[in-house]
This record gives sequence, C-alpha cells and structure tokens, in this order.
Amino acid sequence: MSERQEMSAIEAARRLRVGLDYLYSLLWTGKVAARKSGNRWRVSVAAVEQRLKAKEKLGGTAGR
Repeated sequence: MSERQEMSAIEAARRLRVGLDYLYSLLWTGKVAARKSGNRWRVSVAAVEQRLKAKEKLGGTAGR
C-alpha cells in the first residue's frame, strides 16, 4: 500500500498547529509546497513534515 503524498489544507494546518490564514500565507509564498486542485489546496505531506522538523530544531535551541 502506498503512502499518502498530499493532504488537505485543513489537515496541514492542524498538523502544523497553525491557523488556516497563516497556512494559506505559507502556501501563497511558496514556503510550503502545495498545488491547487480546482478551488482546493493539496499540501505536500513531505513539505509539512520538513516544516515540522525545522520548527522542532528552532524550538530545541530557543531560550538557551
């Protein structure tokens, strides 16, 4: 069985723990890879995971 490669914008926002408005700004600026399918965004699972790893890295050193 193949792994999912994309998720909805709502799923991505929940996974990243950000609001939809902020997620849409990330999508429009290309900071998170995604594509439009009709009037819906399909967000790359790999891009979301990459963003989470970068967030963890920054959070791990913050406040030291």
